[in-house]
Amino acid sequence: MGKLKTSHKAYAAWDYGKEIEDLNQKSREGWQLVKGGCFRSVFEQDEQVVYRYQLDYNTDIENRMRYIETFREQGWEYMNSTFNGWHYFRKPYDPELPEEEYEIYTDSSGLSEMEQRWTRLATILLIAMSIMGITMLIKGVQYPEWPRVPMILLYLDFIVFIGIGLRRLKKKDKEYHKVFPLSAMVYIAVVCWIVGVMLSVFRPDVSGTIKGTGSTRSYENFKVSYPDNYYLDLTMDNEIPCEFQIVDQKGDIVYSNQEEKVEEESIQLRLSKGTYQINIVAEDDGTGGNTQVAYELN
Repeated sequence: MGKLKTSHKAYAAWDYGKEIEDLNQKSREGWQLVKGGCFRSVFEQDEQVVYRYQLDYNTDIENRMRYIETFREQGWEYMNSTFNGWHYFRKPYDPELPEEEYEIYTDSSGLSEMEQRWTRLATILLIAMSIMGITMLIKGVQYPEWPRVPMILLYLDFIVFIGIGLRRLKKKDKEYHKVFPLSAMVYIAVVCWIVGVMLSVFRPDVSGTIKGTGSTRSYENFKVSYPDNYYLDLTMDNEIPCEFQIVDQKGDIVYSNQEEKVEEESIQLRLSKGTYQINIVAEDDGTGGNTQVAYELN
């Protein structure tokens, strides 16, 4: 067995032509495909032969053996298939044969059917991403907070990328990969996802329910790592006077509510970086009444 090397170069579905060109070029350089993949392909060094490669996209194969045999009868060697429906084939290259011998489809209808299958899938993905992105955007307008921003950009990244791909498929425009290649989409998506996760991890998620009879005092500290909008849900159902407070590290009251019965949702609080304390104080007026306070801040 010759020397092996791995390539992590990625291609979008509408860039399958570019992938075929790269596989053919590697073959001319003495690197023959062993196993093709979406984000990982393995090559073996062999300068004794040159291949021409082709790809087929088909997720609805009823009889895989017959499918492979059909291509074998046309001189194509089956290499492998990916989880998402791409199939790799190769044929030894003979410069004396016409180029038509290295087309995997005998007529344009086969190629058109393959592109139509991917167009349908991409359209479904685009609609789904658009719905989720719009939902996230509306949520971000209603409840603006930093962790939503990179996630909105993540959906926008997918929407733009798939939209460009659909345009390329429909208009046969083969130059868009220079504007927004798959690798750029993946990098942007990964960065947005990491930033969104980090912002979410460092956000305080404080909640609790205090129940008691007579005098009740409760204190809970939490830390805000970066300035942002936070939203408080508060329910107070007490038979005696009770006060709920959020106090910053300077001792200033950021939020206060002193009532017996309260039910409020999504109270917006702009909190700066620092340490805060939640105070719940119920003063017994001699009746020994019940106290119940439920709060959630995130």
